[in-house]
Amino acid sequence: MASILAFPVQFRNGAFVVHTDDTDPFYTQLLSMALMIQPDELPLNPNFGTSDPTFTNISRATIIEKASKYVPEILITGISDFVADSGEELVQINFTR
Repeated sequence: MASILAFPVQFRNGAFVVHTDDTDPFYTQLLSMALMIQPDELPLNPNFGTSDPTFTNISRATIIEKASKYVPEILITGISDFVADSGEELVQINFTR
């Protein structure tokens, strides 16, 4: 069973919180990292990541492409975007394992 540290880092009972590969938070974190890390930021795999969406929108096709390439264990079932009260544009991605 694989596991990853929760990000942002969290502690529970004095220990790091980890997500195991039998949980949705594990795959949610993998997908978010694939979408938030820019190409060349990950030294071991410089092709990993998505171009910075700060000034351009990430299309649904890009999200599906990155998910199938980097997190093939999940199937995207829905993508919706909305603007929060703060003005921040948010994307909600639903998936099944």
